[in-house]
Amino acid sequence: MKEERKKVLEMLVEGTISVEEADVLLDILQEPGEGESGDFGEKLKDGLKKTKESIRKAKEKLQKEIERLELRKKTERSLEMLSEALDRAEEKLKLAAEKIKEKYKKREDA
Repeated sequence: MKEERKKVLEMLVEGTISVEEADVLLDILQEPGEGESGDFGEKLKDGLKKTKESIRKAKEKLQKEIERLELRKKTERSLEMLSEALDRAEEKLKLAAEKIKEKYKKREDA
């Protein structure tokens, strides 16, 4: 079991697993008489349950982050579209102002 414990610690150092996941795995690998005693199958089942819960929490966190990023992208796109619409409106106003100036100039000249 020492090799398995060493592998768990290596995975922790490499960042492959979190501290919580390493703790669960080390608990599973703990040999009877080394502290807690009990059935390996029960420990494995409990460890898997804890790991499943950790994965579920990580998944929820990731989904929230994705939703936040998607909302940000949508907001940025909406702002781009609004800016483009304002640019078009400004151009139309300039054209309308030029036409009005021309009409007033023609009236003054007449």
